[in-house]
Amino acid sequence: MIRVMYSYYNLESMKSDETLENHKIEIKPPTKCNNEKIFSFCSLVKKGEEVDFNTLEYGVKRARFLGFYYVDDKLVGVAALKNANPGYQNNVFERAGKPELAKNFRYEIGYAFTDDEYRCMYICRNLIRHLIAKEESENIFSTARSENIAMRKILNKLEFKEIGDPFLGRLKEKGEYYVQLFVKFTNDQK
Repeated sequence: MIRVMYSYYNLESMKSDETLENHKIEIKPPTKCNNEKIFSFCSLVKKGEEVDFNTLEYGVKRARFLGFYYVDDKLVGVAALKNANPGYQNNVFERAGKPELAKNFRYEIGYAFTDDEYRCMYICRNLIRHLIAKEESENIFSTARSENIAMRKILNKLEFKEIGDPFLGRLKEKGEYYVQLFVKFTNDQK
């Protein structure tokens, strides 16, 4: 359990062993989360309307790690290091025009969402940074809607690179939109 104090500067430079007041990050496998914690995670992700609600709970439960960010004991941000689903992964890389790279990735960053009133406080960036640190020797990919500038900036700041072509995605809640593929290679593969 990591506690951090409310300060834009402390939030950006937070280290995994810092204990400060008011803020707390938890990174744990879903098998260590009770049903209430899984429900809370899914409820926050649903607010973003970026995922298929029908498969969300299943995907969350099969993730490698879940990240929870609390302010004054209120859950305000979540993200996951997902075990890549091979069918979905191959489809994403193929649609981006980079099918030859799909086999190099075991994990995906996803289900990232920060409550509106807590945005611009480095919450999502810190969650993703802590999730990446759990598997720092692995290549990781992620996707973001092309118009989701905030997520694109976060991924770029964390050294993910945009690759391939944007491709068309579709959700009942959002309609059609374009998606960009991002990859982060381990230091020995850069």
